[in-house]
Amino acid sequence: MMSQLTEYVPAPVAIEPHRLFCLADLAPENGKPRSGTGGLFSSRALDAIAVPVYAIDPGETLIAANRAFAELLGYQSVSELVGKKVRQLVVAYADRQLQSGVPMRVEETLRRADGTGLSVECSYHPLIEAGKVAGAIVTVVDDGGSKRFEREWRKLSALIDSSEDLIGIGSADLTVAFLNQGGARMVGLSNPAQAVGRPIREFLTQKAYDTVQNEAWPAVNQGLNWRGELQLVSANGNMLDVLTHSFLVRHRENGEILGQATIMRDITERKKIERERQMLASLVESTRDFIALASPEGRVTYVNEGACRLVGISDPKDAIGMRISDFHPEESWKKITTEVIPAAKRDGHWRGEAQVRNFKTGEAIDVLLNAFMVRTEGDEFALGAVMQDNSERKRTEESLRQAKEAAETANRLKSEFLANMSHEIRTPMNGIIAMTELALETELTAEQRNFLEIAKESSDSLLRIINDILDFSKIEAGKLDLDPTDFNLRQVLSDIVKLMSPAAEQKALSLTCEVDSAVPALLRGDFVRLRQIIVNLVGNAIKFTQKGGVEVDVHAEPESAEAIRLQVDVKDSGIGIPQDKQRLIFESFAQADGSMSRRFGGTGLGLTISSRLVEMMQGKIWVESLPGAGSTFHFTARLKLVCGNC
Repeated sequence: MMSQLTEYVPAPVAIEPHRLFCLADLAPENGKPRSGTGGLFSSRALDAIAVPVYAIDPGETLIAANRAFAELLGYQSVSELVGKKVRQLVVAYADRQLQSGVPMRVEETLRRADGTGLSVECSYHPLIEAGKVAGAIVTVVDDGGSKRFEREWRKLSALIDSSEDLIGIGSADLTVAFLNQGGARMVGLSNPAQAVGRPIREFLTQKAYDTVQNEAWPAVNQGLNWRGELQLVSANGNMLDVLTHSFLVRHRENGEILGQATIMRDITERKKIERERQMLASLVESTRDFIALASPEGRVTYVNEGACRLVGISDPKDAIGMRISDFHPEESWKKITTEVIPAAKRDGHWRGEAQVRNFKTGEAIDVLLNAFMVRTEGDEFALGAVMQDNSERKRTEESLRQAKEAAETANRLKSEFLANMSHEIRTPMNGIIAMTELALETELTAEQRNFLEIAKESSDSLLRIINDILDFSKIEAGKLDLDPTDFNLRQVLSDIVKLMSPAAEQKALSLTCEVDSAVPALLRGDFVRLRQIIVNLVGNAIKFTQKGGVEVDVHAEPESAEAIRLQVDVKDSGIGIPQDKQRLIFESFAQADGSMSRRFGGTGLGLTISSRLVEMMQGKIWVESLPGAGSTFHFTARLKLVCGNC
């Protein structure tokens, strides 16, 4: 037992030469204790003291002791002890820090001559001589084991209270006589004393109480141990499954029955897991899916009823021991061995399509296979498989594939037709617009001019719609190609502003364009399509803005020695776009609000065409917007540098 400082004791004794002995007088001479009368505490004086006592020097060497101390430790004479270090006499010695001069009382275990231990209480009285510690007188009290019993009881009590299990004792009248702290926690009480005296039935379900009354209690009263499962009811009404062991507690000496002891362990979680396992087992057996396990050697160790139905086996027992290869056609087995099993061992699982053989008909059945590794006893791994009959799905997929191909072919033919007809459609429209413009230059009455202007606006609007549809058809048919040429970016932007300014002025909106000075003037790319994108974005900004203005900001970042990444931002103060509609607006024939086509017009193709053109220019397009706070459309495009800018 480790030495333990238990309390502070009276102050150190100051040696008075005319009253006390000098410790040097007690020092052994030639290995034998001195027998002179050097002082008040000479060896003879120590023997006169009834309690065991010994003296030590500053180095904690025993220099004197009385016979009571020698007898206590089982030595024949004091001389066998003199000269020993305290650490030789104390089990689990700890430094006494004697030089501090602080008295102390210590519980420790002394080592007897026969090697056994003896629990004692030692009081160290430091002796001060000329202001220094000259040693100490140590008195020893043998507690007769009472303190050890008390400590052991405290340990046992602490052990009982620290247990998470319920440990209790019931009286003959089926009331609680004792409950540990773990039991109190289990039944939802803050203090075990709250349970003492209460009927046991308050803590059990009716079924559990009947079991205790009719089975457990009679068995225990006959001297038998009773084990079983019960259900506790906690203070908050929750029910707990507990594994219970009950037995009689008897007095050690007279055999009197003190009560029935019960130990309960909470197995609620375990029971829950067991129920889940039972449900899982029922699910596995009732499913129509193929579920099986195979040993590392490739032999079947388990199949469910669903597996047997799928492959035409009458009894699951007939499949046990069969090779995995027996269940698969040759081509599918090759895939299993070369792809599925290696992937399952490497990654833990594999999912894909395979085939199994029906043993009755011999036909190959398409299945969706999920293969995985399962850890078994002995840390070995088995191969697990779950398969679903995929035949109907494969047939449906094939029908859908054929329908999809037919639809795509029809759509492609339509797009190709429109793309091929673009010239034939645009030419008459251009003729109508040209003739209308010429007619407007002649002398006309006010009414005639009004009619022709309406016809001109309608023709222009129709031509824009036709151009959008034809451009989209070309893109869909893969017949739209970029035509890169050298161009002056600032000139293109200036033309766009001039083109769009009348529409902005008509709505009293401002239209500005800012170009970063670092953006090169001369670039190489398809400026016609670039112009188309910007015109579309600016046109939309003007269309959906009632007051304020539209800003166009252009900047660029170098991408390589030969190219830059141009970014154009078109910002407006218009109606904005809800967050959930911002992806929709880039889809074909789509607008953020279906009513917009009636309020603002348009086909809903402008942003789709712009998005496709941006992709062709190796860029991306996106929008940032809040309803009522306007929108900012961004797009990037990769353009080459003209040698003058290299």
